[in-house]
Amino acid sequence: MIDGTAPRGRWAPWWTYVPLIVGANQLRQLILPFGTVPEWADVVIAVLVAAVCFALITLVYRAGADR
Repeated sequence: MIDGTAPRGRWAPWWTYVPLIVGANQLRQLILPFGTVPEWADVVIAVLVAAVCFALITLVYRAGADR
C-alpha cells in the first residue's frame, strides 16, 4: 500500500508453519519411535500432528491480526 501498511492475510507466512510442524513431528518421533506403531498409524498420526499445528498457528496468527 502507499502508506506503507500492508493488510495482513488470512494465513501466516510459510516460514512460521514449516519449522513448527517439522519440530512437532521430530518430537512425535521421539515419543513414538519408528516401529512401535503400524506404518499406517504412523502416517495418520503425522498428518494429525501437522493439521493440529497448522490450525493452531493459523488461529494465533488471525487472533494477532485482529488487534
